[in-house]
Amino acid sequence: MKFVLPGWPPSINDSHFSKGRRLKPETRTWIMNAGLIMRGQAHGQRKIRPSSRLSLHVRLYGKWTTKAGTMRRVDLSNRIKILEDTVAKVCSFDDSQVCFITASKVTAGSERTEVEVLEL
Repeated sequence: MKFVLPGWPPSINDSHFSKGRRLKPETRTWIMNAGLIMRGQAHGQRKIRPSSRLSLHVRLYGKWTTKAGTMRRVDLSNRIKILEDTVAKVCSFDDSQVCFITASKVTAGSERTEVEVLEL
């Protein structure tokens, strides 16, 4: 299954209130909106079997350097967990089924996220 989302997932560092495990409203909104988009894109795609071992491929598209030429401080790995949990919920699998993850930053004019779930 493949999904394309506008923008990037929130960083796990900024997604919760400082005390407890409660999600911030903007994180809940991102999860809800991403879920709606993915459900729309999931129609016609093959369902994932509950016993499958899975591979998750994540690509974040955007501008990765500042005008001065230095790297923007966007931590790729901190954005994977919320995305993984959202994809797992939409596709009805347990995220413990994910055995392999690749993630990359791709230079592009606008920000978007592509995620692909493959059965191994």
